[in-house]
Amino acid sequence: MEFGISAIGGFPSGSSGNGVSQSSTNSVGVLATYRCFVTPNQGVETDYGYMRATQQYNAPNGLAGVQADMHEFSASYVYRFTLGRVKPFATAGFGGVVFDPVIGTGAPISQPDTQARAAFVYSAGADIAITSHLSFRAQYRGLVYKAPDFTSGVGSGSAMNFSEPAGGLVWRF
Repeated sequence: MEFGISAIGGFPSGSSGNGVSQSSTNSVGVLATYRCFVTPNQGVETDYGYMRATQQYNAPNGLAGVQADMHEFSASYVYRFTLGRVKPFATAGFGGVVFDPVIGTGAPISQPDTQARAAFVYSAGADIAITSHLSFRAQYRGLVYKAPDFTSGVGSGSAMNFSEPAGGLVWRF
């Protein structure tokens, strides 16, 4: 079993559709990961991530922006192997992203609602051993989900790819 904590950067791809161009601001956050291996090379992981970003909408009727807390929840299959002190890995799984608007930031969208989106999650990276119980983790994560519209009817209705490079520490039990 292992527990990891990482700093993440959030870099959205943006999307367009329904006459709306949609993007999100780049941001930083935190990612907590718990992994359990059923064989030396295969296991499962659960993740929770948090960051704050502004969803930006450029529609024919004007510009809009909604600042929201972004909560990620996911479960993934993990495959890893060992190359000396380095353990490369790849993951794939599913989860959800919850966008929770910060009060007073929904102009011109009035009182935006919290919104959840299903997500496909994938990652690749490596753990580099520092000691027998502590490693440094470097990874790239990606989330693919339908862009949020905050139930206002303003939104692209398209999928977004949210890129998350991450780096942090892992403790093995």
